[in-house]
Formats: sequence, structure tokens, C-alpha cells
Amino acid sequence: MCEGREHLQKVLKEVVDRHGEGLMLRKAEASYDVGRSYSMLKVKLQQDAEVKMLRKAKKCVGFDAMLPNNAEITIRCTYTDFKYPPPAGAVLKVKHFGEWEKTGKLKNPFFWRVRNDGATWDDIVTRYNLDRGIEINTEETTEENQQKE
Repeated sequence: MCEGREHLQKVLKEVVDRHGEGLMLRKAEASYDVGRSYSMLKVKLQQDAEVKMLRKAKKCVGFDAMLPNNAEITIRCTYTDFKYPPPAGAVLKVKHFGEWEKTGKLKNPFFWRVRNDGATWDDIVTRYNLDRGIEINTEETTEENQQKE
């Protein structure tokens, strides 16, 4: 029996941590219905991430994109987005259902929007590396900046 929103979030996280997809909630007083039922609700934990737009996908309605870990993935999109794609190099925000442990690729990524807040792909990669404890060589960057001046 669900005891409220906090309890639901806790149980959902436990299920997802054990590689489950989500939860099925049913009204306590509802009887079983064959087929689709308005007395049941599927709850999934959806996440988001940033990717770099590479090109339109050749085999589906989607885009080929790059993750900050340099893995290439295909993200699905609507036909309208496919018909009018973002430019190559654009930072895209995608929704997904977690990452595959072995490859680090996203599970079921879907295009959400173009990120227009001024964040560059280098900013995204830097944050990704810092979040994972990967050291960034700032001396090289400083030397490059001094040479430019």
C-alpha cells in the first residue's frame, strides 16, 4: 500500500536500482480489468542528459549524437523534429531511462529540446568529467590561452 509521494519515490528508486523499469499502481478498491484500465497507472523514473548533435540518423526517425563520454548513440525524435533538425554541433537535451552499465549509453533516449542557454559542448564535457571525478588538465588550457594572447 502506497503511503504517499515520498514512499512512492523511495520504492521507485529501489526498483530502478535493481534494474527494474518502474511500478504499476492500482486503485486499492479497483477490480481487475482485462486490457487497458483507468484504475492502473505506470510510473517510470525518467532522466535527462545533454548530447551533441552530429547528423540525422539514416535508419530511423532520429538523430545521431555524441555523449560526453564520446560514445555515439541514436536518439529518437518526432517526424517534425526530424524534418527540421537542429544544426550539427548543437547541444541537445534528451530524456532517457538510465544508462547501460557496460557501454555507458543511454536507454531509450528521446529528443526533448535544443539547449539555448549558452552552454557549449566543452562546458558539458567538463561538467561530466568533474561529476565523475576525472581530472581535467587546466595547465594545458592556460598555456593555450596565453599563446592566443
